[in-house]
Amino acid sequence: MASAIRFLVTLGCLAIALIFMSQGAAPLGAVFIILGIVFEAVFWWRLGKHLGMHKKAKKIPLAKANGI
Repeated sequence: MASAIRFLVTLGCLAIALIFMSQGAAPLGAVFIILGIVFEAVFWWRLGKHLGMHKKAKKIPLAKANGI
């Protein structure tokens, strides 16, 4: 469900941007493109945070990593 909502929001931002750009209001269209990119970045950042991808990796001593 969240994936469908994300897709619709991103597609909506792109569609609105294309409409504004085709009518000659490119700066306003650029705002919607940036808004879509920021939305995607926040979504992926929160997904990574939820999956635990932002935890610090444990440091392995070099001798142990080489099997010595």
